[in-house]
Amino acid sequence: MRALLFLAMFHALAASAEVRVTAELDHQYCTLEDQVVLTISVEGVRNPSPPVLPENASFEITYQGTSSQMQIVNGSVSVATTFTYVLSPLREGNFVLGPVELSSGDRRYRSNSVGLHVGRPRASESVQSAGNPLFVNATVDTTSPYVGQQVILTFSFYRRVSVSDASLEKPTLEGFVAEPLVKEHEYSRMHEGQEYKVYEFSEALFPMRPGLQTIPPYALKLQVRVKGRQRTPFSNLFDDPIFGGRTQAKVLRSQPIELNVKPLPEEGRPEGFSGLVGVFNADTTISKQQARVGESLTLTCTLKGYGNLRDFNGFSISSLEHFKPYDDKPSLEVKPGPDGLYMVKILKKALVPLAPGSFTLPAVVLNQFNPRTGRYEHLATPEHRLEVLAAAESEHLNAVEATNLVVGKERVKVLGKDILDIHGEVEHFAPSPDLLTSAWTYLFLFLPMLGFAGFELLRRRDKDRLLNQQQHRSRYAFKHFQRTLKKHLQHQSEDPAFARQLVRTVQVYFGDKLGLPGGSLTPEDLADRLRASAQDRGNTERFLELLEALVRMEFSGAARLPLERSELARVFETFLAEVDEVLA
Repeated sequence: MRALLFLAMFHALAASAEVRVTAELDHQYCTLEDQVVLTISVEGVRNPSPPVLPENASFEITYQGTSSQMQIVNGSVSVATTFTYVLSPLREGNFVLGPVELSSGDRRYRSNSVGLHVGRPRASESVQSAGNPLFVNATVDTTSPYVGQQVILTFSFYRRVSVSDASLEKPTLEGFVAEPLVKEHEYSRMHEGQEYKVYEFSEALFPMRPGLQTIPPYALKLQVRVKGRQRTPFSNLFDDPIFGGRTQAKVLRSQPIELNVKPLPEEGRPEGFSGLVGVFNADTTISKQQARVGESLTLTCTLKGYGNLRDFNGFSISSLEHFKPYDDKPSLEVKPGPDGLYMVKILKKALVPLAPGSFTLPAVVLNQFNPRTGRYEHLATPEHRLEVLAAAESEHLNAVEATNLVVGKERVKVLGKDILDIHGEVEHFAPSPDLLTSAWTYLFLFLPMLGFAGFELLRRRDKDRLLNQQQHRSRYAFKHFQRTLKKHLQHQSEDPAFARQLVRTVQVYFGDKLGLPGGSLTPEDLADRLRASAQDRGNTERFLELLEALVRMEFSGAARLPLERSELARVFETFLAEVDEVLA
């Protein structure tokens, strides 16, 4: 009961307390290297919402946290909440911060305003070493690059004092593509007769548009250990790092860097220039010099050098009408080199021969702009000779071929003559039955004729079957496709193997249906025949799209089927059932 009474009294007193919002800075003067703590105190409101700070482009504002406290003095309850912010000045001048607004219910409250003067960094007399004990520097290897040329930026932090909690904030680089070049490392270096510890890292920047471009400052936030102004006999002891000591927050910023980015020259620009800027060399290799029709071979193009190859994704070869090309997924290796960022890009094409013969794969020709010479250059790879043999796979026929059996006639040989029977009785000369009226007589007379007629019918049927085997293959092509498809679905093979089996099953079906060897049908031939004969154009294009995806998966090494196996089989079976009726 007393607890409830206390809570009711507390809420009533808190509700009746006056609401005050106060803004306060821990410093009224700072430099560009300093940080200032801004506290917003709210009294008379329990659990207030965060205050709204006015926008100010002259400072970088970081929220640090919230703290609350409650006091009861002579029965008077006071509640206070403090919001803490850290201000990092971005330019010099005199500034007025505030007022800060706070909403509580349907009422709004405003704080006081505070003033702050930001001056130039000055040499501190309280740091442990004389002179300039710490500074940062950002440099580039060129201030007038071409569009797409590699620019190496190096950020260095020099120090001769103890620091802690250092964190680097990289600016947003609009109009540039940035790639890390050298990881952060630290070493010792002499500078103006003083030994410094140097923290350094490098980036490769690629400007993407011409004109005047600015690299904003890099900001390093840290805590610097300082000595107190009042010295005692124990100062040297307690200033030792083992006892912590007093620290001061600092923000060190590099100077902005102006780049005059030059556009690529129009003079000498090759037609269809892909935008390859850098110093590269190219080479091609082929997986084998001899292949058969329908087999896959790989043409690999390796491009390496100093420049940006991330957006270069392909190459073309002329005179490939006897091959079906499939692009494979490219790979990229990025590593630092003595002259900057070194990239190696490997691009592959799977080539499927369509006809036998001797062929020459022409050179791959690439164009690059060399920023060192300021000229466009051609990169040409060697040619490759290739021997394509006929397909070794024998055509599978779905009809049973009869074998022609030739039965030779054997001559009748007279082995001897028997002595005629001697008839010595009268009854032996009795008249014989009338053969013309006997049923057996008719049976023996017509049986050879019926046998000959049946044999002739069978012979003619077999002859027609042998002469028209394609008709038999075409008639049962769809049933054979269904049986083979069901067998592949039951066999739990990998996706690339299933894609290869399904493509082969479709080829065999159309080979049987059209009277062609299945292995000789290319996707282009099949597409032309289907578009000319199929009734539903939408289903035809859908089928060809899925078939092309399976062929690409077979030769380029793709990892996933375009649809689930059961759905893929259903689509193929439904479409081929329609085709089977059209081609019947």
